[in-house]
Amino acid sequence: MTPRKRSYRKGPGYVLTEAIRQKMRESSRKRWQDKRQRDHLSKLRTITLPVEKIISLYKSGLSLRKIAPRFGVNYDTIWRRLKSEGVLIRQKGTTGHHWGKDHHKWKGSTAGYTALHTRLNRRFGKPKSCDVCGTSDPSKVYDWANLTGHYDDPKDFKRMCRKCHINFDFVKNGSRRDRKRKGVKRG
Repeated sequence: MTPRKRSYRKGPGYVLTEAIRQKMRESSRKRWQDKRQRDHLSKLRTITLPVEKIISLYKSGLSLRKIAPRFGVNYDTIWRRLKSEGVLIRQKGTTGHHWGKDHHKWKGSTAGYTALHTRLNRRFGKPKSCDVCGTSDPSKVYDWANLTGHYDDPKDFKRMCRKCHINFDFVKNGSRRDRKRKGVKRG
């Protein structure tokens, strides 16, 4: 018998001959032909979980990651069990997160320009039309324009296309030259 292929699983000098391969195949077949062995291995892999309890915990507001350690399994296992029971799975990140005034880093009126516009986009969505001229052309750029200078109030903004926004700011604040003379700061 000539060695067929070198196997490095048992070490660099170990050679896997055809006779050794045949013995390994027979051993594997015997293991899986024995019903007791098959049932034993199957029971080791099967986890019995109280599905009703999991569903009640999930519907009470707990996330998959908080339920899983209670039963000693991964959250994917909980997800699969809930899915097989026909429970609607919430989107990721909808539990345990605090938005707005409940968030620990909420700045309120001292928030910056970007944060204020992010709040608007999160609350009302990105503007896709103009409330002034009524256009909704997708090739145009749309902004949230502040009407009175009260940036804390989300109701004090209006959707405008860039052209209407510039015209609105020009009428509200005057030209750039006038603003510089008067000392008016851009909001």
